[in-house]
Amino acid sequence: MIFHCRVARATQQINGAGVTEMEIALAEKIAERAPSAEQVLLCNTGSEARYNAIRFARAVTGC
Repeated sequence: MIFHCRVARATQQINGAGVTEMEIALAEKIAERAPSAEQVLLCNTGSEARYNAIRFARAVTGC
């Protein structure tokens, strides 16, 4: 429950977005199953997911 409050507060401070209880529960489940995942990004569309995957790959590889 402490994790939930920290995540919701941090997300609202960063970009003003609202985070639902279901999104937090899903992010926690993903983090449990993939311990190496430091952050979870939930997207609304495939285009948004693809865009963020490319940005992540560029940041990691330096390209």
